[in-house]
Amino acid sequence: MRILFLPMLRWMFQGSTMALKTISQFPVAFGVCLAVAAVGAAHAAPADLPELLRSIPLNVEGRHVDGERQVEVWGTLYDGTRFEAHYTPRGVDDIEVRGHHATLPLALVDRFVPGAARTYPQLSHITRLTQIDRSETGQVEVEGWTIDGRAVKAEFDRAGRLIGFEND
Repeated sequence: MRILFLPMLRWMFQGSTMALKTISQFPVAFGVCLAVAAVGAAHAAPADLPELLRSIPLNVEGRHVDGERQVEVWGTLYDGTRFEAHYTPRGVDDIEVRGHHATLPLALVDRFVPGAARTYPQLSHITRLTQIDRSETGQVEVEGWTIDGRAVKAEFDRAGRLIGFEND
C-alpha cells in the first residue's frame, strides 16, 4: 500500500492544479455522499411493514391505504429494481417487481409456502422470481422466468401442495 501511495502523491503534487482542485473538492464530494446516504436511510423500510417485507432490503417510496385496510407500498429494492406490494393485517397478499432483469429473492417462495423449494424440485427452474400472490382463500401463485427466457407459473393450494405448474 505504501509503495503505491507515495508515487501517487508525488504525481499529484508535481505542479498539477487539476490534482489540487480534485483534492480540494473532496470535502464537497464526501458531503454529497453523506447526503445521499441520509436520503436513502429516510426511505428505508418502515417498522410498521409486515416482517416478510422488512426482511427484504427495500426502500419504500410511497404508500396508499384503501378503505378495506389493504395497504399498497411501492419503491425500489437494494439494486434499484422497482417493486409493489399489498398487505393487510393478516399478512402480505402480493409482491411484484418490474424491470428487464427484475427479480425477487427466491427464498420468498418458502415464506409464502413453507418447504416448497425443497418439496418441489421443478421450482428450481425459476431463475427470476417476479411475482408472488396469495388469494383470500389462501392459494399462492408464483410467477417468474427460466434462464432461457420462458415464463414459469406455479400454483399452490391452501395446504401448500403444488396444484399447477406451467413452463411455457
